[in-house]
Amino acid sequence: MDSHEEPQSASSASRLRRALSLGAASIFVLATAGVGYLHPSWGFGTGAAHVTTGVAAAVDFVTPVIGWMVVDHPPHEFVVLRTSNAGQTWTRQLAGSDEAIGEYLRFFDASRGMVVVLGKQAAIYRTGNGGNTWDKHLLTHAGGYVVSADFIDADHGWLLAHASTEGEALLRTRDGGTTWAGLGNPVAYSDWAYGIAFSDSRNGWLYSESTGPYAYKSQDAGVSWQRIALPGPPGGWPNVNGARLSVAVRPTDGARVMVTVVIGPSWSLPLSASSSPRLDPEPGNQFQLSSVDGGRSWKIFSLPSTGGGRSGLARL
Repeated sequence: MDSHEEPQSASSASRLRRALSLGAASIFVLATAGVGYLHPSWGFGTGAAHVTTGVAAAVDFVTPVIGWMVVDHPPHEFVVLRTSNAGQTWTRQLAGSDEAIGEYLRFFDASRGMVVVLGKQAAIYRTGNGGNTWDKHLLTHAGGYVVSADFIDADHGWLLAHASTEGEALLRTRDGGTTWAGLGNPVAYSDWAYGIAFSDSRNGWLYSESTGPYAYKSQDAGVSWQRIALPGPPGGWPNVNGARLSVAVRPTDGARVMVTVVIGPSWSLPLSASSSPRLDPEPGNQFQLSSVDGGRSWKIFSLPSTGGGRSGLARL
């Protein structure tokens, strides 16, 4: 979309810090929540000897028993581990340097996979033999931090970077990351993006922050983007006195989409590998929406309260 009709609302430095915090927090939550549900006995954060010490940054399984995990170690190191027995034992396959923002991990079958190291020294590691050997390519595109990556197969993928001159910059590859094409800034200058998620070769969504409840969608592989207004809860969206809204959109299956809207302060992440993402002492309001038709219609539903006594509105 043409994003030059609105003035930029935040400095480049503040936008970058916010992107790093939200991007790393979302990676951490998605990875640890999914693994904790599938394998509650693994004991992340307890230094379990059969896994490793450190923080799980990403996990991907291609069968019920074969999977990989990226673990961050302080101060600036990551390792890739592989299991072939549903997590009972793990084998170390790759190690490298990283930053606090984290890594993206994706395997497409038991042989082909990749790890994208995010941050100002971004790189992509690719394997075609199940992680026994890896090829490394530096990602120096857009002249800034890479804050998010997403691949739908071994060839087609996207990077979201925070460029020093134009805000966010979206890039696309069709050859597994060997070459990249720039697609420009996907959001209006009053908004900014910190995550990317595609459901297929054409349809994608952004994690974004703005002054209103909007979601960004592309139907042409990221070339153009449409800002979609999200319906509010009964009674409308609460008056938040100009607070910004973080909108996380995640395609699930086919045309199905899940959206989380957080109003006001949300994540706080010290940029240190020895510290875990944490919630702000006074988190904002959170709402959940779903769509089964690619965002043409939406259903808003209640989140369970941690105290069990509230409905319609839950706090993180």
